[in-house]
Amino acid sequence: MTLYVVIKFLSKFKTDPFRLYCYVNKVAATTIGTSACLQEGTIVSVQDLYYALMLPSGNDAAVVLGECIGTLLIYKDLNTLKPKKLPELMIVPKDKSEESITRFIKEMNRTANSIGMEMTYFASVHGLMNNRNISTASDIGLLSSKAYFQLIFRTVVKT
Repeated sequence: MTLYVVIKFLSKFKTDPFRLYCYVNKVAATTIGTSACLQEGTIVSVQDLYYALMLPSGNDAAVVLGECIGTLLIYKDLNTLKPKKLPELMIVPKDKSEESITRFIKEMNRTANSIGMEMTYFASVHGLMNNRNISTASDIGLLSSKAYFQLIFRTVVKT
């Protein structure tokens, strides 16, 4: 769902994931579990984060993407922007980590509901154990089929 939400968001705002960069903060760099080994203080393109998220199942990349896109969602909400292209080259700052993650998870759950995932609730951006994360095989199958319609999703997962 993390990758699907990011792809849909960037598509809505006609933004190239090669031109959007995110800051890796300490929270992301020290996330437990499987990792893409992202280092605190580095700046990574969203395109590279797609692969960091999906290939090693990088929990650190999930946190960076959640913070990055969550920050943009907060900005969009505060300014009631209608979809339009984001700037050609943008680096999302490192502040408001917790607020950004919360906003991104809200978008994950909104998206789940909008595509018909009736038995799913997300409480985190990664797959780490959390008793509040719930889903069914049927809902995950539905998400997979929706995500597969996105060319970049197919490109990443077939790598």
